[in-house]
Amino acid sequence: MVMGITVRDRQYDRPANPVMSLLGDEKTGMVIGYRMSEPEEDPMLNLAEMVIEYIFRYGAPKEIRVSNVLVEAVLDQICEVCGIRLKRMKHLPGLDEFVRGMDDFM
Repeated sequence: MVMGITVRDRQYDRPANPVMSLLGDEKTGMVIGYRMSEPEEDPMLNLAEMVIEYIFRYGAPKEIRVSNVLVEAVLDQICEVCGIRLKRMKHLPGLDEFVRGMDDFM
């Protein structure tokens, strides 16, 4: 998810638009993992690593739901190898709620 904010840092020549990867539990609505990508990092690689770390630590979930075709493409092979259903949805209620909550702070 692109945060929709610009971050200025002397370390970088131009402003950055941070990308945050989130893992959430649909049943509880809890965020169970997140990672903010630095401007020089690949946010899709960070997402894949985060999902793999979760699988190694807690085991493979039955299903992963995504709301973005690019995220779906990144996770497709991981899900195929691990026997996880991958489902693209128009809206992810937990993510939508998280974004609304973040809007309150900005």
